[in-house]
Amino acid sequence: MKRWVTSDLHLFHENIRKFYPLSRPFSSVEEMNDVLVARWNTTIAPDDEVFAVGDVICWRKINTAIATDLLSRLNGKITLIRGNHDAADFVYLDAGWEQPVDHLMIDNILLIHRPCIPQNITEWDRFVENDPDLVVHGHVHTSGQNLPGHFNVCVDRHNLFPVPWDDILKVRENNVKSTN
Repeated sequence: MKRWVTSDLHLFHENIRKFYPLSRPFSSVEEMNDVLVARWNTTIAPDDEVFAVGDVICWRKINTAIATDLLSRLNGKITLIRGNHDAADFVYLDAGWEQPVDHLMIDNILLIHRPCIPQNITEWDRFVENDPDLVVHGHVHTSGQNLPGHFNVCVDRHNLFPVPWDDILKVRENNVKSTN
């Protein structure tokens, strides 16, 4: 069993292709969904653990049965860390996912959707409460460089693939070394 982390798939989101044409050069949202599911499933085994750090589905006028069907096709034991586009916990649960959460601490690494900066009050509060070695997030897609002590796992930064947990541990190790 391996562990993976990813964010911001934005399944069913028509406009995401316009916002990120370099990483999502698809002719339709259906093609985008198919590629994202294929890359996920060629990377992640059914018994792997996955943390989806928000914005898995853009919920504008999406039929819940269709959404549940697509989510259930994704390999792994999956936990959603909610993002600003995530809604309807029951759809994830019906698809066999774990109970969605707002944030998670693993190995002194904070998994949360948005970066932990003072302007993001809720996230900043989680950062102060937990004092993590590293913050793993999405939300900002390809915007800017990684903030100090942060690692952006948005699919748009990783060729639409999930990131192996071992890569996260290496970033944490380098981050801890640089702060000592």
